Amino acid sequence: VKPTPAPTLPPTPSPPPTIPPAWAVCKGAKADVVFLIDGSWSIGEESFRKVVHFVSGMVSAFDMVGPTGMQVSFVQYSDEAKTEFRLNAYRDKGIAMSAINQIHYRGGNTKTGMALKHTYEKAFSMENGMRRNVPKVVVAITDGRSQDEVKKSAANLQHA
Repeated sequence: VKPTPAPTLPPTPSPPPTIPPAWAVCKGAKADVVFLIDGSWSIGEESFRKVVHFVSGMVSAFDMVGPTGMQVSFVQYSDEAKTEFRLNAYRDKGIAMSAINQIHYRGGNTKTGMALKHTYEKAFSMENGMRRNVPKVVVAITDGRSQDEVKKSAANLQHA
């Protein structure tokens, strides 16, 4: 009687790749970033505060806030879009984070298409401090349920 061979062990999985910290990736980066935040009733005040905290944390990872680094703007929307502050409003990361944390929840209906249009027509404008030769980034946070048409405004923003 021959003994059965020992089962082959599965290969040891390789360790997950090391992800560098955000501050290392963002060091020296330049971009104009608009945080487009849903402030509608379906989000609610508690979730809105969590989003504000998240945005503040993202800004804290930026190496420099101001005209020689990252410029940030915050647009809250519901029935209307409101630019809470412009791209060129702050030259100091700490002051920008403080401004973000003081934004008040507004409530209202979810008009994401209108907010996207506001972003490419007004938030990304020379009057609001947009720079010509840096990447433009929109960080949109919503619960995904818009009460207006989104596709056309999204396409226009993408090609702006």
